[in-house]
Amino acid sequence: QGSVITAGGRVNFNTPTREGRTETKMTITGSDEPMFWMEVVNTGSAVFMRDKSKPGGAWSPSSTADDTRSDSIGDYVKALVDAGPAARKGMEQKNGVPAYHLGARMTAAQMKAIDPEEYRKLVDKGVSGKQIDVWIDRAGRVLAHTQSMKIPKDGTTVTTVITVTYTDFGPRETFPAPTAAAS
Repeated sequence: QGSVITAGGRVNFNTPTREGRTETKMTITGSDEPMFWMEVVNTGSAVFMRDKSKPGGAWSPSSTADDTRSDSIGDYVKALVDAGPAARKGMEQKNGVPAYHLGARMTAAQMKAIDPEEYRKLVDKGVSGKQIDVWIDRAGRVLAHTQSMKIPKDGTTVTTVITVTYTDFGPRETFPAPTAAAS
């Protein structure tokens, strides 16, 4: 039995603090009942969170430093370009748009310089590395990326695939702090 995590929102990815408003929901395959349902607002100077799975869930400030970190997808793209010709897959259609595909398997050790926190998570789970693929449009924007890894668990291996799609590109937006009455 697996789980499905869906997320949506608007985020200023090309800013140092990644301002935005997102909602993430996790369900068990075949069920609409959320196991996890979190909404996050990042104003650029503060991060607020609330649990939407609880009726009337109140906003609270987040003290997690990771909540305001910059997105590392640009670092992954650079590492894939630096990986050489084998990582350059060529032009493809992605979400109906011509895009250049980069993809390679990266070891946990290679990822240490790109994303030290992700490296620690991989080592803790016993993961030796993961396949990373990105698709970039003619404007240099990442349209999508996937990460696939095999996680050892109870004598077997569980394959996890994360797919992220970026759409509706536009100008930078501002995100005010939520109020108690905001929904």
